[in-house]
Formats: sequence, structure tokens, C-alpha cells
Amino acid sequence: MNNGAARSYVYNALGREVEWHGDGRASEDLTDLAGHYLGSVDPSTGAWTGERIPGSSIYLAWYVNGGTTFFHYNALGSSMMNTHQDGNTVSNDVLFYPWGQMWASPVNDYFQFFGNIEGWDWEIGEGVTPNRYYPNYQGRWLSPDPAGLKAVKLDDPQTWNMYAYVRNNPTTNTDPTGLACVAGLTLFGSHFGGRCASDTPPPPPPPPPSPLQTDQKARTALMAPTRPSSRTETVYQIGGIVNAETRGMKDSKSENVPLSKAREEIAEVRINGDQLYGDKVGKYAGMQPPNYSGPDFQASLDAAANAAYNKLIGVSDTGDATNYQMTKSTDDTGPFYGLPIYTTAGPYLSPTPYTVINTYGPIID
Repeated sequence: MNNGAARSYVYNALGREVEWHGDGRASEDLTDLAGHYLGSVDPSTGAWTGERIPGSSIYLAWYVNGGTTFFHYNALGSSMMNTHQDGNTVSNDVLFYPWGQMWASPVNDYFQFFGNIEGWDWEIGEGVTPNRYYPNYQGRWLSPDPAGLKAVKLDDPQTWNMYAYVRNNPTTNTDPTGLACVAGLTLFGSHFGGRCASDTPPPPPPPPPSPLQTDQKARTALMAPTRPSSRTETVYQIGGIVNAETRGMKDSKSENVPLSKAREEIAEVRINGDQLYGDKVGKYAGMQPPNYSGPDFQASLDAAANAAYNKLIGVSDTGDATNYQMTKSTDDTGPFYGLPIYTTAGPYLSPTPYTVINTYGPIID
């Protein structure tokens, strides 16, 4: 009923009003694909009875009866004033209470917009979005959040009530679509202020990564003088040992892991062996004397630094392996003293017949 006259309405498959008939008149409403109202047409004549000119997610102007009315908004997207195209005539001057009730009534209800809600159904007195109706006299949505329980977060009580409008903070937030709370005005496709803040403070940002995590050069420089096994050998010395053991070896197309990784495994084995065997490391896990020269030394030192860093943070690729041995192929079991092999790396290009690097141990008398 509208002023005593009955009206009938037609809705599309999305539940949006597209046509009404009553009191000797009729109107067809047109929307874009997103459901935003564009204007109304008299079905008997085909003439436009009103047309909004969309300039963004809010409407900049309304064209009706050959004249254009421009809208002026506040920071929440509420239309506070309308002016005529002549630039002088103020056709509407509107003020709203926080939840959208009008404090000062406009001349035309369809010239009012509250909180960036694009439409107003003056027959039922509710704001219209593409997804839900908002009755400002209730201060809540007429229907629950279409997202259902997916919109609920247990650590955020404001999401528990799926009828709540803009987290119960209408003086700061808006929801122009009926789907998502927005902090402030949505204009020209941008959300000024972003998504609405949660009542639960966000976790602090993670600390910036240390040079040990991201910078190989810094990691090597910092780790080189340290003793990862807390015994005799420094990372620098272990790098020299790895260089001596792998000098002249190169990556190959048939390798299962890069040579740089195999060098790290040798370094880790040396750290484990030095820690377990102590002064007897030469007897149980002997390796060549360190070599601190040649084109492969820096790569070997970097591998030792990476192995020491991994040991520091509790990461291991070889488990408890304390020994390593090179073989001629991956099928060569070699004299591993009956101990299980932890890792097998290779085959690599090598100046010797030995192309595969295996880790195993520990050896116990």
C-alpha cells in the first residue's frame, strides 16, 4: 500500500525489484550486471522517468524530466545536499542520524543516500543494496549475511551477529553492497581506509629477517670464525676441508642434488663427527687437510657456513651422520661398516673415478 493505493511488484531471479504497478501508474527499473540501479522507464510510453548517471560506486547525478540533479556527499557517502544543473538551486538539504534516520527530511525520497547505500525504496522505507535491504529505523540488516557461517570468526565477536550493520559502527564504516564492511567512503573503485578493522588487534608484523637468513655473504662472514661443534674446528677450517675433499668436482646433468648441497652435507657430517669423536675425529672420520685456495674454496666455505647455520636452528639433512665416503656410482654400497646410508648425492663430474658422495655413521667401537 502507498497512500491507500495498492501496488504489485515483480522481482528477478536474484530477488531484486525490477517492476511495479499500481495507482494507475507503472515503472520498470533497470540495473547493471552488478545490480546497481540505473534508472526507471514508463512501460506504457518507453520514456525515462528517472535516470542516475553512475560515476563510481556512488552516483554523481540523477537525470529526470529533462534536468540534472547533482549529489554532494560526506565522508561516509551520505548525500548531504543536492543541487540543480544551473548551479544555483539547492533541491535537497539532508541530515542523517548515525544509523541513517533522517534528521531533516528531503524533498524527494529518491534523492537520499545514506552510508554509501545506493538506493532507497520509499514505499517500504528501507535502503537497497544489490544483496540486502537496510531498514534504518532498526539499525540492522533485514536479512542475515549471505556468506552465512563463513562470515563468522570465533575470535571476532562483531561477526557473530549476521544481521549487524557495519560492525555496529555506522559513524565510521559503510557497506554499499550488503556483503562487506568498508572503512569510510567507496569512491571510483577504491575503499578509502580499507576494510573495517577487527575488534581483535592484529598480530604484530614479523620481525625483518636477519642477514643470517637472507644474505649468503653476511652469513658466511658471521659464521666463519665460530665453532659449530663447540670443539676444535671453526667453520672456516671446515670450509677448507670440504674444499679439499671436493676440489675439481662439478655439477652434472645426471646429479640428483646440486653439488652445493652435497658440500653442505659433507660439512654437516664433519660438524657432527667433530662433536661426537672429538680428538679421535681423525681416526673415525678422517678427511683431507684443509685447503684454503682455489676456485672452489668460496663455494665450500659458503656450504660450511650454511651447514653451521642449519645446525644452529635445528635443521639437519643428514640426521646423525658423522662420516662420509665417495663411491664410483650410486649402486656402489662400499665399506660402510654395515651402517645405514643417510644421504646419497651425485653423480658429479670429477677429476677422479669417485663421483658419488654418501653420508653414514656414527662408527662406535
